[in-house]
Amino acid sequence: MKRLALLLAATVLGTGCIVVDDDPVPSGRLDVTWSFVRTKYDLSTVNYGCARAGVDSVTLSFSRGGSRTFACAPGGASQVSVEAGSQSVTVTGYRGAVPLYSSQFTVNVPQNGTAPLAAAVYGIPGDMTIWAHFREWNGADVGWSTCALAGVTTLTWSLVDYGGTVIDTSSMACTNPAGVTYAGASALDRDTYTIRMQGFPPTGPETFDSATTQVAPTCSGQPFNHYGSAGDWDVILYAVDLNPTFCP
Repeated sequence: MKRLALLLAATVLGTGCIVVDDDPVPSGRLDVTWSFVRTKYDLSTVNYGCARAGVDSVTLSFSRGGSRTFACAPGGASQVSVEAGSQSVTVTGYRGAVPLYSSQFTVNVPQNGTAPLAAAVYGIPGDMTIWAHFREWNGADVGWSTCALAGVTTLTWSLVDYGGTVIDTSSMACTNPAGVTYAGASALDRDTYTIRMQGFPPTGPETFDSATTQVAPTCSGQPFNHYGSAGDWDVILYAVDLNPTFCP
């Protein structure tokens, strides 16, 4: 309720009227724990903590207005003051300024009480195409602009996320242009990934490998950031014909 206070004063301006709200908004508290979830391709659900997900901060946005941002601590955030009653809360995990995970939840906070929220926050997907480019052992572009010119008929690859989980390992016929697209229901969650891609002729061992540079194999994937809703990444595959040793 509002109390209407009539203040009468014998002034040259006449009578003033002031409305005073003496009923504060009922409030309670929210205890939030969070984990970050990726369920892509043939994986069972993978739940990450802050460090493995690479999440720096978490923002809670409330449907009744306002938001709060916290450092991403393993224990979550406790005793967060919120308006009492039922409302939705959007939990978003950020790496720097980039939102990587976000999900919405409904909570019912009792007045002067505490409600728990165990937030399993899902990755934000976006379309992505990874293109294969064939180069000489030293990275020189010698005109292998198609699979046929490079003598490659099959591509294989392994895609690993920031947390070290193999998201996808596959092979496909080398098409023109050569590459793999993750889109729609198979869109790739925003993250930093590494990929190792190999090219094979019709028979025999690999002839191109992205894990090889300057003759010496590094045996590691090429990293790239997939931070937007759509994007492309070029993977360089190096000719391995001069290599004295090969990555497994």
